[in-house]
Amino acid sequence: YFSRVSGRGKVILDGDFLRLNTFANDDECKSVVSIKVIAGGPVTVSDRYQTAGIRIKFYQNRELMSLVDDGFVGKPLSNDPLNEKSQIWSGETSDGDVILAVFNREAHEKTVVVNLSDFCNFTPKSVRDIWEHKDVAVNSSYEFQIPSHGCVVYRLKK
Repeated sequence: YFSRVSGRGKVILDGDFLRLNTFANDDECKSVVSIKVIAGGPVTVSDRYQTAGIRIKFYQNRELMSLVDDGFVGKPLSNDPLNEKSQIWSGETSDGDVILAVFNREAHEKTVVVNLSDFCNFTPKSVRDIWEHKDVAVNSSYEFQIPSHGCVVYRLKK
């Protein structure tokens, strides 16, 4: 609920320190790092080099971490946790690009359809999957198969 008071020049949300070795799988690691960045907070690492292991890569996604440097702050499409749109976040970077993050809080995989018109007021020149480091086709809507506790983060270039 605090996302309504956060933003550039406003409150900075700061979640708990992260210990990625305590999460069940890579999808959960992606989600927990992503939500901190998308909400505009710092990524606070509590792992030690002995415990981080191969999961250190989730802290080192340069495309995602560039949003922290940018001062990016996203917002959910709904502040009602019972509304499915509360799991869809978006916001603008300082150069006008739009970031779309779709999370799955459920204990099972689910399909999520997102229409760009719900959060974006321009036709993107390109769309990039920030976790996969790949460009994807520009469409007016996207259908995602998101694993349990997983996420997708896209950058829509203006």
